[in-house]
Amino acid sequence: MNLTIRNVAFISYDLQIANIPLTLDINNENQLALFMGELLSEYNDKTSMQKLVSAIIKMLDDTVYNEPIKAICYHQISKSIVKQIKETGNFKNSSYYKFLWQDSNSVCNKGYPQKKPYIQAEILKLTFTSDGRSGAMCLFYKLDQIKGTYVGCYDRFSGERTILVSISKKAVHHGKIAFRILKEVVSFLRHLPNTAPEDKRFLLVVKFF
Repeated sequence: MNLTIRNVAFISYDLQIANIPLTLDINNENQLALFMGELLSEYNDKTSMQKLVSAIIKMLDDTVYNEPIKAICYHQISKSIVKQIKETGNFKNSSYYKFLWQDSNSVCNKGYPQKKPYIQAEILKLTFTSDGRSGAMCLFYKLDQIKGTYVGCYDRFSGERTILVSISKKAVHHGKIAFRILKEVVSFLRHLPNTAPEDKRFLLVVKFF
């Protein structure tokens, strides 16, 4: 079972908190089987289902992911869900569907408070092209490892990837943390191919510091 934060969040959380009139009942095995069967079948024309999924992603982009304050919060929740699932153990010899979806007390069904223990007025937002999406995650993980930071990320419908970082409200030395963020971002951008000196992301991180 290949778990990623985005895969888990998309099904178990994002559709439920998005302000759109669409619900996929993941506790209804027949409904879920029909949806996935139409999407993954090798014999059916999957064009309409692929368009439906693309439309859902676009609506999530517009109503959830493009709000930096909420995006960091949702990422932290999704990160917590994945951590709890991995700590549960191996699902090879058990029904993870029943354990995760049908159990009302499972990590995917219980409620999570939308805590925002980071400085909401100061969020660094860096967007990378579709070609640089994978590489951007290297910077994302480095920023996540800096003590006193909260991070988030989302993929835009256009193919771009945006990563976000803010500083904990409880942090004592905000300036030192901001400087570490500055160094990581500048170092990363300087090693990217075809990055111009006037790239606006340099300006954004300097203003953040």
